[in-house]
Amino acid sequence: MRLLTHEPVEQLRVIFDEYRRMSGQSMQEAIQTEFSGDLRNAMLTIVKSAINRAQYYAEKLESAMKGLRFDDDTIIRIIVSRCEIDLDEIKGEYLKIYHKTLYHSIQTRISGDYRTAMLALIGTP
Repeated sequence: MRLLTHEPVEQLRVIFDEYRRMSGQSMQEAIQTEFSGDLRNAMLTIVKSAINRAQYYAEKLESAMKGLRFDDDTIIRIIVSRCEIDLDEIKGEYLKIYHKTLYHSIQTRISGDYRTAMLALIGTP
């Protein structure tokens, strides 16, 4: 846990690659088999985010828009907090994974002023 929370992302990636080389399994696979509950979830979140932060956020956005009840807090938090940092990278990962733009997903799944605000932050499709 100390390693995951104190090392820079670049160093974590090197460690994960070396761990795979030495053990034959990914860090995610090891965490899945060795831990459970909230600790496992927290560690997996750190690992996924370190490996590919944009992919992590793209997956969280899609998950927040699934089902009958959206997780509006997650959608707002990610889009607002990442819009001036790496939202373009997240949009690219979203397109690569889901074969549709984040803009299109927001436009077709959300309505009203909420949609207008989110689309303004996302920018062009």
